[in-house]
Amino acid sequence: MHFKKNLLIFFVCIFSCGVLCGCHKTPQEVIDRTKDYGKNEQIAKNVDITYYEPLELKNANISDVNIDTGNIELPDKIDFSAIEDVSLLHMSYEKDFLSDKDQYLQLFGVNKNTFSESSDGMLGVCETYDSKTEKKGFNISDNGFISYYAGVTYDYIVGENADDEDAQFQTIINNEYDIDTNDISETNITLNDGSINLLKMCRKAEKWLTKKMPAGQLEYHISDALTKTLLYPQDKKESPVLTLCAELEYKGIRLNNHVSQISDNSEKKLVGCDINISYDTQNTITFFSNGKGTIKLNSAESLEKIVDFKSAVNLVNKKLADFNKLKIEKIIPLYVIYSTYDIDTNDYISAPGKSVDARPVYAFLFNKKDENEDLGISKEYEHFVIVDMETGELTTDFENLG
Repeated sequence: MHFKKNLLIFFVCIFSCGVLCGCHKTPQEVIDRTKDYGKNEQIAKNVDITYYEPLELKNANISDVNIDTGNIELPDKIDFSAIEDVSLLHMSYEKDFLSDKDQYLQLFGVNKNTFSESSDGMLGVCETYDSKTEKKGFNISDNGFISYYAGVTYDYIVGENADDEDAQFQTIINNEYDIDTNDISETNITLNDGSINLLKMCRKAEKWLTKKMPAGQLEYHISDALTKTLLYPQDKKESPVLTLCAELEYKGIRLNNHVSQISDNSEKKLVGCDINISYDTQNTITFFSNGKGTIKLNSAESLEKIVDFKSAVNLVNKKLADFNKLKIEKIIPLYVIYSTYDIDTNDYISAPGKSVDARPVYAFLFNKKDENEDLGISKEYEHFVIVDMETGELTTDFENLG
């Protein structure tokens, strides 16, 4: 996510389905349903896969994995307790979103008379509004993409794009919080209007998103927070900023915001889903971006049986048997979003109205990248293995290590 140089251009990694592995007899209906997601190029030998009902996953525990994982080190704990259902999700990106632009101009307090230009690109028609006087910039596209930057963030973007290095800001990262694992109930932060509890700000942002940008059956969850200080050039005036990363989830499982590029060759592609929102006071949004556009859930097919957690660990262990000791930093359930159409160089994965499918996976994540942008929060990891909960098919970027 490179927000700061140009909010209209996105360096979105288009992911491939990679190498898919399986070893059990997959039911014919599953084969028919998943045949478009890539070829089964390699088979993990001598791995027995067992299944259980999805809600049994709520009680999954690392201690239950009583197998020799000699070459991989598992995390100390996992938490699947929030899972209420495991489904196949059929989704699509918004189209003709500009017909509702007036309500979003009003939401962000953008004067329609500050319209700057209209362009037609990967996200459909995009309109740009810009006012140096009001210090506000706003972009909105037909696929539901929105970005907004104001106040200190507007000054920051102008400074970052200035030729004069003396006009550029200095950014100091103060603290980073993983909301899923850190107890922030007693954590206070300081913004321009004083001190406030971090958990309160997270809940505030979730309520704002739910009310102002309703996502239907999907729910918003603040997953990460970052506090930083922006130093104005020349006079070095300080402005504290809180950045929050919001993820969408369906009945306890998040939509993918972690998986990076697998390879340049693919039959299908993956896409991430992320929202970033920043405050410089308790009630003032200074930055907002919903990543690649607005995605909506059209229908969901609940699964009756899924690959059990122990089998997933065994598959990963066998797949990585030839590597040296590897430490898995985190294991989480995810919905990985696939395109449902053939991709060519002229067809963008989150173009207006495009359909995508989200499949449930176990995500084994290795080494979180230390690549937080000054305006957003990165959730990507250096390497990963994902195991499809329905088929047991395995996808990893370790194939590219050479």
